[in-house]
Amino acid sequence: MNLLVLYCTHQTTPLAVRERLAFATPEKITASYIELRKRFPDFEAVVLSTCNRVEIYLAGQRDGVSITPSQVAHFLCGLQQPRKDLSW
Repeated sequence: MNLLVLYCTHQTTPLAVRERLAFATPEKITASYIELRKRFPDFEAVVLSTCNRVEIYLAGQRDGVSITPSQVAHFLCGLQQPRKDLSW
């Protein structure tokens, strides 16, 4: 089994960044699961989003099918709307 966890927490990430990454509405979480299924069809996914953290868990059963943290980070950043008032 392949397992990948990508996360940011109040201990590792500033609030302004966590706010941008948060899945704050039912529409955002639904859209994220649809996009996760499209991009990573060989993996099961769980998204956890609270005021203190955002976590994405991906698990796959097939041997030879892998996923990298940068692929998931790119997915996560691509779902969120950019804000011009942040510089990071």
